[in-house]
Amino acid sequence: MFHVLLVLPVMAAFGAAAGAVLVIMVALLCGAFLLELLLGLFCRTIRWLLWLPVLFGSLGLLLCLTAGAFPLTLAVILGFWGLFGFMLLCGWLAAWVLKKIYFWIRG
Repeated sequence: MFHVLLVLPVMAAFGAAAGAVLVIMVALLCGAFLLELLLGLFCRTIRWLLWLPVLFGSLGLLLCLTAGAFPLTLAVILGFWGLFGFMLLCGWLAAWVLKKIYFWIRG
């Protein structure tokens, strides 16, 4: 229900397409956090998998910068991908903290 309340003002001001874009952008950010968290928790021996979401983010940034058809400014594009990187960092940090807590409890 909370996500509906977030999208309603955007839909009222800009239409249904803007609401759909907002939902996709939030889903990308949440997916980045969850993917980095899960990879950080369960892929201890395959450490290179932690760089996979970073690679996807840099590829997305490169695609956004090379596609000149978008009517977005450079600040909006860099802001979104900066937030994407921040969510990756938060997921990595949460996995690190959870591992430390697990090993502390386990003894």
